[in-house]
Amino acid sequence: MRWTAVPNILTVTRLVLTIPICMLVFTSRETAALIVYLIAVLTDLDGWVARKTGSVSKLGTALDPVADGVLSGGVLLALVLLDRFSLVVLLLFLLAGLIRGACMLLVYRRKQPWPSSLFSKSSGILLFLLVPWAMLDLPGLWPLIILTLLVNFAVALKRVRDYALARRA
Repeated sequence: MRWTAVPNILTVTRLVLTIPICMLVFTSRETAALIVYLIAVLTDLDGWVARKTGSVSKLGTALDPVADGVLSGGVLLALVLLDRFSLVVLLLFLLAGLIRGACMLLVYRRKQPWPSSLFSKSSGILLFLLVPWAMLDLPGLWPLIILTLLVNFAVALKRVRDYALARRA
């Protein structure tokens, strides 16, 4: 196997692991779900591996945020269906993700780079933390939800601004 394929394999693995995690959540096997979720989160090193091996690709750059959204959104949807998470909050996360995704597609169509930033990474980290917090119904869930929503919408608005500036250039 070529090293250049490893980052995309990690990304696809994150997508695929969403299914068993949701199945484990539905069958009330939270410990197993958390273990598989942790493995899935570790596959988010795909971008780092791509940069270290010189194998950054357009496919990987586009697929990575999709995999992040499917993983977090899928598990949160499972929790919504079990009445353990708010549908309104999930829809707000979806809206922020759609805004970011639409901007990303528009920038890609203009063949301009879409660099990641510490700010955008922080929104993903918060979302990755929120999922197990919600799974375990830990204290302080609502402050974490509010912080994660604020950061996700701030990143989405920054992406809209970045797109507007790129369009003028």
